[in-house]
Amino acid sequence: MSGKVYICPECNEQFKNRKLANEHRRELNHKGAIVVDFVKDKPKPDTKMPKKGNYKCPQCAKTSRTLKGIKDHMKAKKHIGEPELQESKKSLPQQTISSTPEKPSPPPVPDEPIMAFMKIKKEIAEMISPILNQGLSDGGERMSLLQNPQNGNYFIQYYNTTSEELDYLQFKYQFTSLELDNSDLIFCLTLLNDISKSFRVFDMAGLKMYGTASFEDGNIIISLDEAKRLTLNYLVEELSQCPPHELACVSGIWKKTYNKPKPVTTPSTNKPLNPSIKPTTPPPKKLPLKTQPTQGPVESFDDWDIVMWGAESFASEIGMGIHRNNRYHHGQRTISSRQNYKPPPPPKPMSYPIFGVTQFVVIIDRIISFESNE
Repeated sequence: MSGKVYICPECNEQFKNRKLANEHRRELNHKGAIVVDFVKDKPKPDTKMPKKGNYKCPQCAKTSRTLKGIKDHMKAKKHIGEPELQESKKSLPQQTISSTPEKPSPPPVPDEPIMAFMKIKKEIAEMISPILNQGLSDGGERMSLLQNPQNGNYFIQYYNTTSEELDYLQFKYQFTSLELDNSDLIFCLTLLNDISKSFRVFDMAGLKMYGTASFEDGNIIISLDEAKRLTLNYLVEELSQCPPHELACVSGIWKKTYNKPKPVTTPSTNKPLNPSIKPTTPPPKKLPLKTQPTQGPVESFDDWDIVMWGAESFASEIGMGIHRNNRYHHGQRTISSRQNYKPPPPPKPMSYPIFGVTQFVVIIDRIISFESNE
Protein backbone atom coordinates (compact mmCIF):
# COMPACT_ATOMS: atom_id res chain seq x y z
CA MET A 1 0.00 0.00 0.00
CA SER A 2 1.10 3.53 -0.69
CA GLY A 3 0.13 6.81 0.92
CA LYS A 4 0.96 10.46 1.39
CA VAL A 5 3.33 11.70 4.07
CA TYR A 6 3.87 15.29 5.10
CA ILE A 7 7.45 16.21 5.80
CA CYS A 8 8.81 19.14 7.78
CA PRO A 9 11.27 20.95 5.44
CA GLU A 10 13.68 21.75 8.27
CA CYS A 11 13.97 18.50 10.24
CA ASN A 12 12.55 16.04 7.68
CA GLU A 13 10.21 14.50 10.26
CA GLN A 14 7.24 12.73 8.63
CA PHE A 15 3.54 13.00 9.62
CA LYS A 16 0.36 11.32 8.53
CA ASN A 17 -1.53 14.56 7.69
CA ARG A 18 -0.84 18.23 7.05
CA LYS A 19 -2.44 19.39 10.33
CA LEU A 20 0.06 17.44 12.42
CA ALA A 21 2.94 18.71 10.29
CA ASN A 22 1.84 22.37 10.70
CA GLU A 23 1.43 21.97 14.47
CA HIS A 24 4.90 20.55 14.62
CA ARG A 25 6.33 23.44 12.53
CA ARG A 26 4.62 26.10 14.69
CA GLU A 27 5.74 24.50 17.97
CA LEU A 28 9.38 24.34 16.92
CA ASN A 29 9.28 27.52 14.83
CA HIS A 30 10.46 25.63 11.75
CA LYS A 31 10.24 27.61 8.52
CA GLY A 32 9.38 26.54 5.00
CA ALA A 33 6.46 24.88 3.24
CA ILE A 34 5.34 21.40 4.13
CA VAL A 35 6.64 18.82 1.65
CA VAL A 36 4.20 16.16 0.44
CA ASP A 37 5.61 12.83 -0.64
CA PHE A 38 4.34 9.40 -1.50
CA VAL A 39 5.81 6.38 0.29
CA LYS A 40 5.23 2.71 0.00
CA ASP A 41 4.70 0.77 3.20
CA LYS A 42 7.14 -1.97 4.05
CA PRO A 43 5.76 -5.44 3.38
CA LYS A 44 4.54 -7.09 6.54
CA PRO A 45 6.45 -10.21 7.50
CA ASP A 46 4.77 -13.54 7.01
CA THR A 47 5.28 -14.47 10.65
CA LYS A 48 3.97 -12.51 13.54
CA MET A 49 6.47 -10.49 15.51
CA PRO A 50 7.21 -11.82 19.01
CA LYS A 51 5.76 -9.99 21.95
CA LYS A 52 9.17 -9.68 23.63
CA GLY A 53 12.37 -8.61 21.99
CA ASN A 54 14.74 -5.71 21.48
CA TYR A 55 12.48 -3.30 19.50
CA LYS A 56 13.45 0.11 18.13
CA CYS A 57 11.32 2.96 16.81
CA PRO A 58 11.89 3.52 13.02
CA GLN A 59 11.95 7.32 13.41
CA CYS A 60 13.90 7.84 16.66
CA ALA A 61 16.32 6.06 18.96
CA LYS A 62 13.63 4.88 21.37
CA THR A 63 13.92 1.18 22.26
CA SER A 64 11.71 -1.20 24.19
CA ARG A 65 11.86 -4.83 25.24
CA THR A 66 8.22 -5.47 24.27
CA LEU A 67 6.30 -4.97 21.05
CA LYS A 68 3.45 -3.27 22.89
CA GLY A 69 5.81 -0.81 24.54
CA ILE A 70 7.32 0.40 21.26
CA LYS A 71 3.87 0.64 19.61
CA ASP A 72 2.56 2.76 22.49
CA HIS A 73 5.53 5.06 22.01
CA MET A 74 4.96 5.41 18.27
CA LYS A 75 1.25 6.11 18.82
CA ALA A 76 1.97 8.80 21.43
CA LYS A 77 4.65 10.46 19.30
CA LYS A 78 2.71 9.94 16.05
CA HIS A 79 5.62 8.15 14.45
CA ILE A 80 4.82 6.04 11.42
CA GLY A 81 6.34 2.82 10.19
CA GLU A 82 6.90 -0.63 11.62
CA PRO A 83 8.88 -1.38 14.79
CA GLU A 84 12.31 -2.74 14.04
CA LEU A 85 13.27 -5.96 15.80
CA GLN A 86 16.98 -5.99 16.62
CA GLU A 87 19.15 -8.86 17.67
CA SER A 88 19.67 -9.38 21.37
CA LYS A 89 23.03 -8.44 22.83
CA LYS A 90 23.36 -11.91 24.30
CA SER A 91 22.98 -13.51 20.87
CA LEU A 92 25.57 -11.25 19.25
CA PRO A 93 28.93 -12.92 18.79
CA GLN A 94 31.56 -11.60 21.15
CA GLN A 95 34.14 -9.49 19.45
CA THR A 96 37.66 -10.58 20.13
CA ILE A 97 40.13 -7.82 20.84
CA SER A 98 43.05 -8.07 18.54
CA SER A 99 46.17 -8.39 20.63
CA THR A 100 49.31 -10.41 20.75
CA PRO A 101 48.53 -14.05 21.56
CA GLU A 102 49.14 -14.90 25.18
CA LYS A 103 51.76 -17.49 25.88
CA PRO A 104 50.37 -20.58 27.56
CA SER A 105 51.12 -20.62 31.26
CA PRO A 106 53.73 -23.21 32.20
CA PRO A 107 52.52 -26.23 34.14
CA PRO A 108 52.88 -25.92 37.92
CA VAL A 109 56.23 -27.05 39.19
CA PRO A 110 55.87 -29.62 41.97
CA ASP A 111 57.62 -28.97 45.24
CA GLU A 112 61.06 -30.47 45.50
CA PRO A 113 61.15 -33.61 47.65
CA ILE A 114 62.59 -33.14 51.12
CA MET A 115 65.57 -35.29 52.02
CA ALA A 116 65.76 -36.92 55.45
CA PHE A 117 67.96 -39.39 57.37
CA MET A 118 67.14 -42.14 59.89
CA LYS A 119 69.74 -44.05 61.91
CA ILE A 120 69.12 -47.81 62.23
CA LYS A 121 70.81 -50.87 63.71
CA LYS A 122 73.32 -52.94 61.75
CA GLU A 123 71.15 -56.10 61.71
CA ILE A 124 68.18 -54.09 60.37
CA ALA A 125 70.39 -52.63 57.64
CA GLU A 126 71.43 -56.13 56.58
CA MET A 127 67.79 -57.27 56.33
CA ILE A 128 66.45 -54.34 54.30
CA SER A 129 69.51 -53.89 52.09
CA PRO A 130 68.25 -56.32 49.36
CA ILE A 131 64.88 -54.54 49.30
CA LEU A 132 66.46 -51.11 48.89
CA ASN A 133 68.76 -52.40 46.16
CA GLN A 134 65.68 -53.48 44.16
CA GLY A 135 64.76 -49.81 43.73
CA LEU A 136 61.87 -49.30 46.11
CA SER A 137 60.84 -45.80 45.03
CA ASP A 138 57.95 -43.39 44.62
CA GLY A 139 57.70 -40.24 42.50
CA GLY A 140 61.14 -40.77 40.98
CA GLU A 141 62.91 -40.76 44.34
CA ARG A 142 64.27 -43.81 46.11
CA MET A 143 65.55 -44.79 49.51
CA SER A 144 69.22 -45.57 49.98
CA LEU A 145 71.33 -47.24 52.64
CA LEU A 146 74.32 -45.18 53.79
CA GLN A 147 77.14 -45.82 56.27
CA ASN A 148 79.00 -43.25 58.33
CA PRO A 149 82.71 -43.79 57.61
CA GLN A 150 83.70 -42.33 60.99
CA ASN A 151 81.97 -44.90 63.19
CA GLY A 152 80.32 -47.43 60.83
CA ASN A 153 76.71 -46.52 61.78
CA TYR A 154 73.98 -47.14 59.18
CA PHE A 155 71.43 -44.65 57.88
CA ILE A 156 68.39 -44.75 55.62
CA GLN A 157 68.35 -41.79 53.27
CA TYR A 158 64.73 -41.20 52.23
CA TYR A 159 62.42 -38.44 50.96
CA ASN A 160 59.00 -37.25 51.99
CA THR A 161 57.66 -38.90 48.82
CA THR A 162 58.82 -42.31 50.12
CA SER A 163 57.53 -41.95 53.68
CA GLU A 164 54.79 -44.56 53.15
CA GLU A 165 57.32 -47.16 51.98
CA LEU A 166 59.49 -46.39 54.99
CA ASP A 167 56.51 -46.86 57.31
CA TYR A 168 55.89 -50.25 55.70
CA LEU A 169 59.50 -51.32 56.30
CA GLN A 170 59.33 -50.20 59.92
CA PHE A 171 56.12 -52.16 60.44
CA LYS A 172 57.42 -55.29 58.71
CA TYR A 173 60.84 -55.43 60.37
CA GLN A 174 59.83 -53.71 63.63
CA PHE A 175 62.55 -51.10 63.96
CA THR A 176 62.70 -47.47 65.01
CA SER A 177 65.18 -44.66 64.62
CA LEU A 178 68.20 -44.49 66.92
CA GLU A 179 69.65 -41.41 68.58
CA LEU A 180 72.50 -39.68 66.76
CA ASP A 181 75.89 -38.80 68.16
CA ASN A 182 77.82 -35.70 67.08
CA SER A 183 79.66 -37.59 64.33
CA ASP A 184 76.37 -38.88 62.91
CA LEU A 185 74.81 -35.41 62.91
CA ILE A 186 77.80 -33.95 61.06
CA PHE A 187 77.61 -36.83 58.54
CA CYS A 188 73.95 -36.11 57.78
CA LEU A 189 74.35 -32.34 57.60
CA THR A 190 77.28 -32.49 55.18
CA LEU A 191 75.24 -34.66 52.79
CA LEU A 192 72.79 -31.77 52.30
CA ASN A 193 75.46 -29.73 50.43
CA ASP A 194 73.91 -26.34 51.20
CA ILE A 195 75.60 -24.23 53.86
CA SER A 196 72.92 -21.53 53.56
CA LYS A 197 70.15 -23.76 54.96
CA SER A 198 68.81 -22.87 58.39
CA PHE A 199 67.38 -25.32 60.91
CA ARG A 200 64.65 -25.51 63.51
CA VAL A 201 63.77 -28.22 66.04
CA PHE A 202 60.69 -30.42 65.64
CA ASP A 203 59.35 -32.36 68.64
CA MET A 204 57.69 -35.64 67.61
CA ALA A 205 55.99 -36.05 71.01
CA GLY A 206 54.28 -32.66 71.13
CA LEU A 207 54.19 -32.10 67.33
CA LYS A 208 55.57 -28.62 67.94
CA MET A 209 58.23 -26.56 66.20
CA TYR A 210 60.91 -24.59 68.06
CA GLY A 211 63.55 -22.15 66.89
CA THR A 212 67.29 -22.50 67.42
CA ALA A 213 69.00 -19.74 69.38
CA SER A 214 72.64 -20.79 69.88
CA PHE A 215 75.07 -23.67 70.44
CA GLU A 216 76.41 -24.01 73.99
CA ASP A 217 78.16 -26.79 75.93
CA GLY A 218 77.88 -29.17 72.99
CA ASN A 219 74.10 -28.76 72.67
CA ILE A 220 71.78 -26.91 70.33
CA ILE A 221 69.88 -24.35 72.43
CA ILE A 222 66.22 -23.94 71.49
CA SER A 223 64.20 -20.76 71.27
CA LEU A 224 60.45 -20.40 71.75
CA ASP A 225 60.55 -18.03 68.76
CA GLU A 226 60.38 -20.12 65.57
CA ALA A 227 61.90 -17.28 63.53
CA LYS A 228 65.33 -17.81 65.13
CA ARG A 229 67.34 -20.40 63.18
CA LEU A 230 70.95 -21.54 63.05
CA THR A 231 72.59 -22.18 59.70
CA LEU A 232 74.04 -25.50 58.57
CA ASN A 233 77.53 -24.05 58.30
CA TYR A 234 77.39 -22.76 61.90
CA LEU A 235 76.16 -26.10 63.25
CA VAL A 236 78.86 -28.09 61.47
CA GLU A 237 81.60 -25.79 62.76
CA GLU A 238 80.38 -26.02 66.36
CA LEU A 239 79.80 -29.80 66.23
CA SER A 240 83.29 -30.42 64.84
CA GLN A 241 84.72 -29.07 68.13
CA CYS A 242 82.67 -31.52 70.26
CA PRO A 243 83.58 -35.14 71.10
CA PRO A 244 82.30 -37.18 68.12
CA HIS A 245 81.08 -40.14 70.22
CA GLU A 246 78.82 -38.09 72.53
CA LEU A 247 75.09 -37.82 71.88
CA ALA A 248 73.88 -34.87 69.81
CA CYS A 249 71.30 -33.14 71.98
CA VAL A 250 68.94 -30.18 71.98
CA SER A 251 68.67 -28.31 75.25
CA GLY A 252 66.81 -25.35 76.73
CA ILE A 253 63.83 -24.17 78.76
CA TRP A 254 60.77 -25.50 76.93
CA LYS A 255 58.06 -23.31 78.44
CA LYS A 256 57.37 -19.69 79.22
CA THR A 257 57.94 -18.27 82.69
CA TYR A 258 56.21 -15.32 84.30
CA ASN A 259 57.32 -12.71 86.83
CA LYS A 260 56.25 -13.01 90.47
CA PRO A 261 53.20 -10.85 91.23
CA LYS A 262 53.56 -8.07 93.75
CA PRO A 263 52.42 -9.13 97.24
CA VAL A 264 49.33 -7.43 98.67
CA THR A 265 49.81 -6.19 102.23
CA THR A 266 47.33 -4.68 104.65
CA PRO A 267 48.64 -1.82 106.82
CA SER A 268 48.47 -2.39 110.56
CA THR A 269 45.87 -0.40 112.50
CA ASN A 270 47.65 -0.68 115.88
CA LYS A 271 48.22 2.78 117.44
CA PRO A 272 49.07 3.74 121.04
CA LEU A 273 45.92 4.53 122.99
CA ASN A 274 45.33 7.69 124.99
CA PRO A 275 44.72 6.56 128.62
CA SER A 276 42.14 9.32 129.14
CA ILE A 277 39.98 7.94 126.37
CA LYS A 278 38.31 4.63 126.80
CA PRO A 279 39.06 2.31 123.94
CA THR A 280 36.18 1.39 121.75
CA THR A 281 35.99 -1.70 119.63
CA PRO A 282 35.91 -0.70 115.97
CA PRO A 283 33.61 -2.58 113.60
CA PRO A 284 35.23 -5.65 112.09
CA LYS A 285 36.85 -5.00 108.77
CA LYS A 286 35.89 -7.03 105.76
CA LEU A 287 38.74 -9.27 104.79
CA PRO A 288 39.55 -9.64 101.10
CA LEU A 289 38.10 -12.71 99.47
CA LYS A 290 40.48 -15.52 98.82
CA THR A 291 41.19 -15.99 95.17
CA GLN A 292 41.70 -19.36 93.58
CA PRO A 293 44.91 -19.87 91.58
CA THR A 294 44.30 -19.86 87.86
CA GLN A 295 45.87 -22.27 85.41
CA GLY A 296 48.37 -20.67 83.05
CA PRO A 297 48.52 -21.44 79.31
CA VAL A 298 49.76 -24.87 78.28
CA GLU A 299 52.86 -24.68 76.10
CA SER A 300 52.65 -28.30 74.91
CA PHE A 301 51.22 -31.65 75.93
CA ASP A 302 53.23 -31.87 79.17
CA ASP A 303 54.25 -28.27 79.77
CA TRP A 304 52.36 -26.64 82.60
CA ASP A 305 53.30 -23.00 82.95
CA ILE A 306 54.60 -21.89 86.32
CA VAL A 307 51.75 -20.33 88.29
CA MET A 308 52.99 -17.97 90.98
CA TRP A 309 50.62 -16.75 93.57
CA GLY A 310 50.96 -15.30 97.00
CA ALA A 311 48.87 -16.07 100.07
CA GLU A 312 48.40 -13.88 103.08
CA SER A 313 47.23 -15.00 106.46
CA PHE A 314 45.58 -12.60 108.89
CA ALA A 315 45.30 -13.35 112.58
CA SER A 316 42.92 -11.35 114.74
CA GLU A 317 42.68 -11.42 118.47
CA ILE A 318 39.96 -9.85 120.63
CA GLY A 319 40.57 -9.70 124.36
CA MET A 320 43.14 -8.70 126.94
CA GLY A 321 46.85 -9.10 127.35
CA ILE A 322 47.96 -8.61 123.71
CA HIS A 323 51.52 -7.33 123.53
CA ARG A 324 52.34 -4.89 120.71
CA ASN A 325 55.58 -2.88 120.65
CA ASN A 326 56.11 -3.37 124.42
CA ARG A 327 52.62 -1.98 125.15
CA TYR A 328 49.52 -3.68 126.49
CA HIS A 329 46.27 -3.11 124.72
CA HIS A 330 43.07 -4.08 126.52
CA GLY A 331 39.94 -4.79 124.51
CA GLN A 332 41.61 -3.65 121.26
CA ARG A 333 41.26 -5.77 118.13
CA THR A 334 44.59 -6.06 116.32
CA ILE A 335 45.32 -7.28 112.79
CA SER A 336 48.74 -8.42 111.67
CA SER A 337 49.88 -9.37 108.18
CA ARG A 338 52.30 -12.16 107.40
CA GLN A 339 53.48 -13.49 104.05
CA ASN A 340 54.08 -17.17 103.47
CA TYR A 341 54.85 -16.94 99.72
CA LYS A 342 57.87 -18.91 98.57
CA PRO A 343 58.91 -18.39 94.95
CA PRO A 344 59.34 -21.64 93.05
CA PRO A 345 62.80 -22.52 91.84
CA PRO A 346 63.57 -21.44 88.28
CA PRO A 347 63.00 -24.16 85.66
CA LYS A 348 66.04 -26.20 84.77
CA PRO A 349 67.09 -26.66 81.15
CA MET A 350 66.19 -30.08 79.78
CA SER A 351 68.16 -31.96 77.12
CA TYR A 352 66.81 -34.41 74.55
CA PRO A 353 68.75 -36.50 72.00
CA ILE A 354 68.36 -36.00 68.25
CA PHE A 355 66.70 -38.91 66.39
CA GLY A 356 66.67 -37.64 62.80
CA VAL A 357 67.57 -34.89 60.37
CA THR A 358 65.79 -33.38 57.37
CA GLN A 359 66.75 -30.51 55.09
CA PHE A 360 65.12 -28.01 57.44
CA VAL A 361 64.79 -29.47 60.95
CA VAL A 362 66.44 -31.72 63.50
CA ILE A 363 63.99 -34.18 65.07
CA ILE A 364 63.67 -34.96 68.78
CA ASP A 365 61.23 -36.89 70.96
CA ARG A 366 60.66 -35.19 74.31
CA ILE A 367 59.31 -38.37 75.86
CA ILE A 368 62.88 -39.71 75.79
CA SER A 369 65.16 -37.41 77.79
CA PHE A 370 68.94 -37.25 77.74
CA GLU A 371 69.22 -38.68 81.26
CA SER A 372 67.44 -41.90 80.24
CA ASN A 373 70.09 -42.54 77.58
CA GLU A 374 73.12 -42.19 79.84
